[in-house]
Parts: sequence; C-alpha cells; structure tokens
Amino acid sequence: METTINSKPAEILERPPRPARFTTGTQTARVTMVLLLLGTFGLLSWLGMRDMNELRALQAHGRMMGALITDKTVRHGKHDTYYLDYDFYVNQTFVTDRSSFDYGTWDNAVIGGSIPVTYLPANPHTYRLGVMTEDRIAGQGRAWFWTSIVALAILGLFTGALEWTFQEQLTLMRDGVAVAGFVMGREVIHSTDYRNRNARPKCYVTYTIPIGPAGRIYKVETPSWSLMYDLDVSQPLVVLCDPAQPARNRPLFLMTAVRV
Repeated sequence: METTINSKPAEILERPPRPARFTTGTQTARVTMVLLLLGTFGLLSWLGMRDMNELRALQAHGRMMGALITDKTVRHGKHDTYYLDYDFYVNQTFVTDRSSFDYGTWDNAVIGGSIPVTYLPANPHTYRLGVMTEDRIAGQGRAWFWTSIVALAILGLFTGALEWTFQEQLTLMRDGVAVAGFVMGREVIHSTDYRNRNARPKCYVTYTIPIGPAGRIYKVETPSWSLMYDLDVSQPLVVLCDPAQPARNRPLFLMTAVRV
C-alpha cells in the first residue's frame, strides 16, 4: 500500500485490524540476528575449548625454557600499552612473537634477557608465557565462562531490543488507530566528535497527537535530513497509536519494518 507523509488517515489506512506483515528486509534482519547469536555462541565455545585443551596439554606435556627478549616498545594512547618482542628456538623450530605486559614487568625487562615460556615439544608454536599451573588453568576457564556470558548477554539484549521494536511496529500497524498529529518543530544535531569527520548529523522531528495528555510532545529521529525537511511546522502528520496507551505511537512514515 502506497502512503505519503502528507496523507490523511482516512485516505491511507483502513480500520484495524489490518493485514500487516514484516518487510523482506526486516525478516532478513531477524534471521541474521538469530544466526549471529548462535554463531557467536559456537565461536566462543570453540575458541574456549581449543584454548583449554592447549593449556591442559601444556600442563601435562609442556617443557619450559627462556625466550630471548629482542625489543621493548610502548604504544601511547589513552592508556599506554607496553610490549616485549621475544623469540626462542627449539626442535629446529623458530618462534617469534610480541606480547603486552604490565609496566613493572616491562620496565624491569632487559633486551638480551629472557622470559620463561612453556611449550609443547611436538609443536613449539603451541606455548604460553610463564608456568602452567592448575590454578592458572582454572582461572582461564572462569575467564572464558564469564566472557561468553557477557558477550551473549549483550548480543541477546541487542537482539531482544531490536525484536521488540519490530514487534511494536507490527502491533501498531495492525491494530493502531491512525490519527492526524501535527509537526511542532525540526532539529538537526551535529556530532561533537570532531575526529570523526564522516559522522552524519542526527535529524529530529517533534510532533503532538490529539489524544492522551494535553500538550504532550513526542520526538523522533528521522532517517535523513531531506526527509525531515519534507515536514513543515504545523503540517498534519499521520501517526499510528495505541488508544489505551497513547504514548505508544509512531509516525506512519517511520514504519519501515512493516507494511500492509
């Protein structure tokens, strides 16, 4: 169904319930988020198991030696990061690497000195700095567990919030009452991060609807600058809302996730 932001409600929307459905792009986004959630779980599980297996192998079969410190550097930033370059040669295998250290260890390190490493004789590229103890393995297991929980929780919350937004649009498009709101103002907010010259300005439209608390103003972000300027102050604006909870409303032109 074709709609425009200047249309009157009676001219564009039949009475609810309407045969609303998600757009193809929305369906794709929903499936993508579920696959991303499952993929993240699978990837973290695989990385964690691989790391723990290597740690247990190093504890059971690893040998220790001193790796030669070849360089020490600092990467300056909001928080400085201290690096040591090192290498070791064993079983006709040359291993070279760089790792970050706390300032105390880095400051006391001397080029030409050594740091302890534990390696697998069958594959010297599988190694860890320091001594492999049971406490260290247990601590790494806890770290993987909580990293996975936090990562999945954050991604799950984002997925849930996105799904809630989609479902809210679907409910309003299907059952919402179309009313003629009025544009109260327009606003452009430019990014204050001058390091990001490509940051796009955020464009907002404020509007009111004739139901709910008198004088209540709602503010929404528009997808583009040009679309914001298609709306003139005091211009009628089609808004779909829940009559039982007028604060649950959304301008029709922002119903991008659903269609009728």
